[in-house]
Amino acid sequence: MAWLEKRPSGYLVRWRDGQGRKKQAHFADEADALLFAHTRSSPPHRLSRRLTSLGQYMEETLASAEDLRESTRYHYLGMARKHIAPAIGHLALAEVDGPALRAFFVSMRDAGFSSSYRSVARNILSRTFQLALSEGLAERNPMLSVAAAREQYRSDVRPLEVHEVEALADSIRPRYRAAILVMAYAGLRIGEVGALTASNVNLLRRELRVRSGVARAGGRIIVSTTKTPAGRRTVPIPKFLVEELDFHTSVYGLAPDGRIFHTPGTNQHTNEYGLLHASSLHKPFKAARHRAELPHATPHTLRHTYAAFLIREGAHPKVIQTLMGHTSIKVTLDLYGHLFPGMGEELATRLEARRKKDVASRRAERVDPRAWLGS
Repeated sequence: MAWLEKRPSGYLVRWRDGQGRKKQAHFADEADALLFAHTRSSPPHRLSRRLTSLGQYMEETLASAEDLRESTRYHYLGMARKHIAPAIGHLALAEVDGPALRAFFVSMRDAGFSSSYRSVARNILSRTFQLALSEGLAERNPMLSVAAAREQYRSDVRPLEVHEVEALADSIRPRYRAAILVMAYAGLRIGEVGALTASNVNLLRRELRVRSGVARAGGRIIVSTTKTPAGRRTVPIPKFLVEELDFHTSVYGLAPDGRIFHTPGTNQHTNEYGLLHASSLHKPFKAARHRAELPHATPHTLRHTYAAFLIREGAHPKVIQTLMGHTSIKVTLDLYGHLFPGMGEELATRLEARRKKDVASRRAERVDPRAWLGS
């Protein structure tokens, strides 16, 4: 938008260009200034861009996103194409408002989609309108008029005991035994186990370096970056796990790219070096938990089990956060706070001791309650 200012020497036209930079031009004649200001008010390229549909803009910005992991980008694109675009994608960016968005989320809820699934759509739309706002294609972010989703309570995790972990490792196919133990005694996610290479395992120093993970992207299984930057970490491991990894490598060898764990003829691979992932481990793990009589166990249960082991050994929450690769200590405490044994009882005992000490020191100053009866 341009505006006109009268000056002693003539007329000054001020406006902002497509990048939001301030511009100005001077005219001696008012008519010339008004004509020029009119051409600056609605630049043709800006006007056409404002008429871009939400669906088209989502597709364009998500497909070219460099700030998202490849697996996240494909996940977002799938959600946008399957749910958002068919419902409100035909609307121009400037036409999407609060009522339209609220109606969309109500339709998703009524269709039975979980709150966590709907939150993905929220993330996509918030990101889309924030980008549109920064480019001057929207005057405001309509997602601000959509009430935030109610925070969902996490169910308490149920870790395994040592004998249950060992039973599971003994029950699974031998080529996956070491993977089970790495998840339970090093806390790696299944995707991180699948991407583990010999160069990231230091058997002499007894540590694993987590630098990548196996993820799903557009129907493909790929090796990608870790889930978050905090996921890049170094995890110390016990001596027995070093021996298990050494034995596993001697029996099954390394994949051509150096991966320690691989599974034959799965995913998009037709050779013996398929990527180990949740999908390729599903059937062997399901059979193993049935034999071990652990129906509630999942591969991620083993990660929770590692956290429980650390807590039992007295590890500080900050250390647990680092070893687990959590983005913040809040995530750690939200997930595992209930596993810290006796925290409430210990605090109550300390309060009791403090009170006794204080009361004992002041007992001589206390007034006999019976003295109040006569007042």
